Amino acid sequence: MATAEINSDEMVRRKLNLTLNRLEFEKRKVVLASTPEVVNIGAHNHCNAKCIWCLSGDYKVFELSLYKDFFEAKLGPVIRTSRHVSFVGFGEILWLPGIEQFLEYLNQSIPDVVKQFTTNGTPLKEKLADCMSVGRYSIRISLHAPNAELHEKITKIKDFDRIMKNLKYALKKRDEMSRRSYFHLELFNVLTKENIDALPDMVRLAKFMEVPRVECVYMTMFTKEHIPMSLFFDQERANRKLDEAQELADKLGVCIVLPPRFGKGSPERPGACSDPWQYFYVETQGSVLPCCYAGGHAGYIDKQSFEEIWNGEFYTSLRRSIAEGNPHPWCKNCVKYNGFNVNSLLCHITNRPETQKMIIEEAAKMGILTDQMKGVMQNPSEPKK
Repeated sequence: MATAEINSDEMVRRKLNLTLNRLEFEKRKVVLASTPEVVNIGAHNHCNAKCIWCLSGDYKVFELSLYKDFFEAKLGPVIRTSRHVSFVGFGEILWLPGIEQFLEYLNQSIPDVVKQFTTNGTPLKEKLADCMSVGRYSIRISLHAPNAELHEKITKIKDFDRIMKNLKYALKKRDEMSRRSYFHLELFNVLTKENIDALPDMVRLAKFMEVPRVECVYMTMFTKEHIPMSLFFDQERANRKLDEAQELADKLGVCIVLPPRFGKGSPERPGACSDPWQYFYVETQGSVLPCCYAGGHAGYIDKQSFEEIWNGEFYTSLRRSIAEGNPHPWCKNCVKYNGFNVNSLLCHITNRPETQKMIIEEAAKMGILTDQMKGVMQNPSEPKK
């Protein structure tokens, strides 16, 4: 299977748009002539794992016809001029029936756009890896443990060996076809009290498997059950293991992306987040989010045009608030806006106001909030849309 010939006019439009988008972010423009660098499509499916921090929900299952009739129909030009389109939602998208046909369609329709999928690795079998190896893909393997026992404890599935086999084949296929620049694979790790001690072993695994990159993030709390798992309440151990993993990664030559250390964030460089300028997240039901941490919707693509949302009141006020140093309540406590925010409990809780209030109250009942934490806990009001 071969990818489609890249249309030279479309390639020029894409390069011009990406250049303009980067420039408009650098100048902190409020109304944009460019379209976003990253389009995220909330592609949902059922899942064979039950990760301890994951939320379940009843979402419309993704399929090729939905992509063509809804997402492509509404956002086709925006997708084609993006750098990166991400198919990330709840569940395991690569287990969809007919996924090979969907990937083949992407290879033909948007050959030069990076297609990103996040997967637990179980469906990444030889046929899928073969299909991806001839396209332009970025695959994030959600691997939250470097061994079978801990992996099963976190994900509730006994598939660690199969995941390693699948990953090994995909990496071999990448190298056999000299596709390192086009078929990118990396590990993605959500850090909690359960797996933080295993982080150095995750670095060793990446080195052994020759995976070029490991990205780690702190878990976001959505329910009271998440509270005992959060590293916000075990900061010294988190910092120690993060430092150990970084030192080992430097020694072994592994690229590792780690979240800010607790107590060591810098408050002097706010406003670095580019999402209001370069990111657009659309769910299967049509709702639009300005980032994956948002606490509410920015618009509805099933009822509005892309331009009405992208340069509408919500997005423009969001950009202006960051440009003027008076960030929107969702941004104010986010680590992407300011690394120093890692020291705020609100940075580790979803931006949904009612959930923030519930988790803070539950943490107080558990007796794990210090007096200092209690003093700074101000539940933000629902932002204006």
